[in-house]
Amino acid sequence: MRGVDRGSRVAVATDGLRSSRGEARDALLPMVRMRYGHPVETMTTAEMLDRRR
Repeated sequence: MRGVDRGSRVAVATDGLRSSRGEARDALLPMVRMRYGHPVETMTTAEMLDRRR
């Protein structure tokens, strides 16, 4: 994630991730959280839109 590497906070839409295998998608979020930690925030697209208001 280039944004994190450049020092920016990054938001990932949890309901926007797709995979042909549900297990792969479910495994992705914990890996992202462990790898990037605090600079990456996970939320639904509805939560993202609410924050923009």
